[in-house]
Amino acid sequence: MCGDRQLTYRELNARANRLARALLARGLGREGVVAVVAERNLDWLAAVLAVFKAGGVYLPIEPHFPADRIAAMLSRAGCGLVLTEPASTATLDQALRSLPGFRLLFVEAGYGEDHADGNLGVDVAPDQLAYIYFTSGSTGEPKGAMCEHAGHGQSSVRQDRRSGDR
Repeated sequence: MCGDRQLTYRELNARANRLARALLARGLGREGVVAVVAERNLDWLAAVLAVFKAGGVYLPIEPHFPADRIAAMLSRAGCGLVLTEPASTATLDQALRSLPGFRLLFVEAGYGEDHADGNLGVDVAPDQLAYIYFTSGSTGEPKGAMCEHAGHGQSSVRQDRRSGDR
């Protein structure tokens, strides 16, 4: 439950599965970074689960962050895909203007696509990245900390297999 909305676990799982398939249809690969820019609600929860179910890496971004901070986080994380909702795009739109090549998917649009809602069966390994969390850092410059599905934290300078330092 969230506010006046409620979902059963079955409904939440089905939404997350449809959204995960929408991410895969847009080319999300293993450990591909997906920013979720949304208020904390049931759609946010489905979006986070969808990223994990698709084998992606969750990058949480608060919709009220300043545009330059959002742009820095997206860029430093090597993110190319953003899940959001219409009410959360004010500063996100400004941030994306300075960063070409981003794909934007609205959660409701992903639900509405013609994807199956059964479990995906994507293999996710314990040592696979689960999320990147940015902290302010001692210099005030956002620093990304990474965590694997097994829960072991990684250094912000971990050499990633795909795109260098995060």
